[in-house]
Amino acid sequence: ASGGPEAMEPEAETPLSLRLHATVVELQRAHGVRIGDYQGYRRYLARRLRRIRCNHSLKHGRGRQFQQKEVTPEAAKAKPELLLILLLNSERAWSYAMHIKQELSRASDSLAQLRAHMVRRLAKSVLWARKLREVCDAAAADRTQKEARAYCTFMEGQLFMEREAWHDALPVLEAALEQLEALAAEPAGAPAEEGHTVDHGVYTERLELLRQFVRFAQYNVHGSNAAAIAAGEEAGGEARGEDGEAPHVDPSRSDVVVWAGKSVVVEDDKLRTSVAKAKEVDREILEQAPEERQESRYSKVIGLCDDAISTAQARLHKLNDLTSASEQIDRQREDLATIISYLAHRKYSHMYDRNLRLALELAEQWKVRTLDFAMKPNAKAEDDKGARPEDIAHLCDALRQILQDMLATPGTDEDDELADALQAKQAFIRVLRCYFLAECYLVSSQTPEAIALYEHAATIAVEANDLLCACDGVDKEQAVVSDLQKTIAGAKSRAQARHYLQQTPSQPRSAAGAGDDLAPLMSNLSLKEGAASGNTFRLMDIPPPFELMHCKPLLFDIADNFIEYPNLESRMQSRQGLGAGLLSWFTG
Repeated sequence: ASGGPEAMEPEAETPLSLRLHATVVELQRAHGVRIGDYQGYRRYLARRLRRIRCNHSLKHGRGRQFQQKEVTPEAAKAKPELLLILLLNSERAWSYAMHIKQELSRASDSLAQLRAHMVRRLAKSVLWARKLREVCDAAAADRTQKEARAYCTFMEGQLFMEREAWHDALPVLEAALEQLEALAAEPAGAPAEEGHTVDHGVYTERLELLRQFVRFAQYNVHGSNAAAIAAGEEAGGEARGEDGEAPHVDPSRSDVVVWAGKSVVVEDDKLRTSVAKAKEVDREILEQAPEERQESRYSKVIGLCDDAISTAQARLHKLNDLTSASEQIDRQREDLATIISYLAHRKYSHMYDRNLRLALELAEQWKVRTLDFAMKPNAKAEDDKGARPEDIAHLCDALRQILQDMLATPGTDEDDELADALQAKQAFIRVLRCYFLAECYLVSSQTPEAIALYEHAATIAVEANDLLCACDGVDKEQAVVSDLQKTIAGAKSRAQARHYLQQTPSQPRSAAGAGDDLAPLMSNLSLKEGAASGNTFRLMDIPPPFELMHCKPLLFDIADNFIEYPNLESRMQSRQGLGAGLLSWFTG
């Protein structure tokens, strides 16, 4: 009797084992999830569920005979394959939600009902995942329990994301990430339950997807400082201070853009590379002295800014095509708009510096030729192969347009100092342009127009000087305006003198003996004959005719300093010896 079956000890029950994440990844790979065919994946799961229920007599029945048959821990212990019913139901509800989300992105209008339906299907998926976790906790092995918890936490995190409850989603997703990392930390090939081994490739794919969700949630919780917070957490630092505010982002970092009082961390890899290259060349140019900056460096940084702007605009265009409006999409749009404005401002700044440098170089060359044109009333600018005033005026037009674009850049109006400096530079360019327009008229012998422009330039130069004095960072423009005020005053005087000469008829001059056309006596002091008309002598012309001469001749008449007068003392002594007689008045 002692050896009978009644006396035998019951065998220890084998705990349930399911390679949960490996099963999910294999099913998704094999049935269209990689190409976005969520509807095909959902249909496959429905067929698979029907086969399992039919094989294990777990059909619910129809009509009045309907009787819901749930999977309990006891039933799962007897038939381990029943765990797949809970997993496949969760996956089917999830695939249905993803299919609806896909249709929403393709629809022309955002439908609130469809979005609410998608959220309900995700909530259904979470319910099935929780049932799976409960059954596994009661009847499965330790590793299967850990996988079920990680799977359930992952689904809950996705549900919070779709509900845009970012403060709830972030800790849940971080917990799921920790659980999956713990599962993947086991050595490769380590035995699991029932001879299964750990597949690190499965966890690598799931971990990468989960990290993307975590970064996205961090971005929506912490704003543009999410990357800095994540880096601080990896370094073991505190993500937030005692007051709950996000830590300060270092603006010198290559992936940080500071514009209009806002710091934005560039998240996209391609855009981050483009921004970093542009900032690198920008920093190199600013470290050089203005006279040492090369034209090629300006062209390079402008091209890099254009490339980065194109990349950012492409991403912004994709976001604008999304019909669903949400808080995180609006925030991404704002950050991309901030990055575009920053890059546009840097591009326009370098274009302004380059064109201003060229304009001032041409102005210096023109200054050397100013006296030559003044001495040649009939000279034309086309006769000279060097700088021409119309070229400088065209450069001033380009500079004025650049400054207008900088003022129109979004975010400029939020920085009062920057806006004031740009307006002061606009006044400076107006003065420069007005002066060289006057030079164009003067070269064309249109002196009245030139004088009017000189007077206008002198007036606006005073205003520009006052604006520049009130701003910082415009020392170069202020020095140029100060010199230009003196140049305008001299140019105006030359133009007035030329206009007077053009309006005053020249007096005829001919040789003596030509009757009424004889030159005046003051012009022919060496001639014995004088200009006479009867008893009237022509002494001089009033006003005397003007003659052109250099304002600062290189050679002065200094011969008077070297004249030696004759010695007349001998004659003075001889005269003193003569007596004063009766006839002294006759002899001298």
